[in-house]
Amino acid sequence: MKFFSFIFPQILLLFVQACGVSNKNNDQITYIDPPLEESMDGHNISGLYLAKFETMNPHINGTLPGSLTLKRTDDRLQTFLRLFAGHVRIKHRQAIYPGKRCPSLSDDLNLDGHIDILEARSVIGKILIPLDGNLNSQYSGKNYFPRGDLSGNYHYEKISSFSLLLKDLRDKDEEPNDHVIKLDENEPFGLDGRVVMIEGVSQDTLLPETVVGDDELKNYESYPIACGVIQKNTSSSPGTIYTGETPGPIADIEENQDIPAEGPIHFPGRRIEPPPEETPEEEEI
Repeated sequence: MKFFSFIFPQILLLFVQACGVSNKNNDQITYIDPPLEESMDGHNISGLYLAKFETMNPHINGTLPGSLTLKRTDDRLQTFLRLFAGHVRIKHRQAIYPGKRCPSLSDDLNLDGHIDILEARSVIGKILIPLDGNLNSQYSGKNYFPRGDLSGNYHYEKISSFSLLLKDLRDKDEEPNDHVIKLDENEPFGLDGRVVMIEGVSQDTLLPETVVGDDELKNYESYPIACGVIQKNTSSSPGTIYTGETPGPIADIEENQDIPAEGPIHFPGRRIEPPPEETPEEEEI
C-alpha cells in the first residue's frame, strides 16, 4: 500500500508532463497546439476543411448559422459556403484572410459597440482569397458576390484549380495599397487556421457615423456579420456539387440558433422588396 501511495503520484506527474508544458511554479499547464498544415507548394494540403460561423455584431444581425467547407483532391478545390437568416436580398462580400482568429468586441477600438471593417482587418489582415466569381485569380472575379434570398439565406459553390490559385497568390502584387494581399516570397500557404469573414447588411440598418466602410464599399455593405476559423476535418465523406450533395461536412444548425436581433436602439431595419423576374446567382457590387 505504501508502494502504491508512492508510485501513483509519480505516474500522474509523468502523465501531466506528457500532455502539456507547465510553468516554473507548476500552477498552470500550457498546451501546445498541433502544427498547421502549411507548405510552400501546398503538397500537404488535402482533404476536407470546415469553418463554422460565429455571428459578429449580433445586436444588428441576430444570430447567423452557417459554414464554409473546402475540399481538395489533387488539383481540384471545391468550395461550399452557406449562410442563413441574414438581411433580405443583400449582397455579401466574403473572403479568406491570413488571420488566425475572429474579431471580438475587445477589438472595438473606438468603443462604439460595433466591429466595422477596418477594426476587423486590424485582427484578420487584408483579403487573401476572395470568395467571388473566380477563385483562380484574386481579381478576375472581382466584385461578384452572392445575394441572399427573401429569407436572408444563400449558398455559394465553386470548383477551382488549386495550382492556379496558389500561383496567383505568389504573383507580384500590382496593387500593394488595396485591400487584397499576396503571399510573401518565402511565406508558406495553408487553409488550416485561416479566417473566413462575411460582410453586408441592409442599407436601412441604423449604424452610427463611427462605423466606416473601406475604399470600395460603404459602411453597411462592408459591415462584418459572420466569421469562422478554418480547421481540418476528417469526420465526413464528401459528396459532389453536380449531384446536388454537399461537398463535405457542414456545420449543424442548432435549434433556435437563428434568432433575430432585438432592441430599441439597434434595429436591423429590413425592407422586403419584390424579387426581379430573373435573379442571377452572383451579382456585381
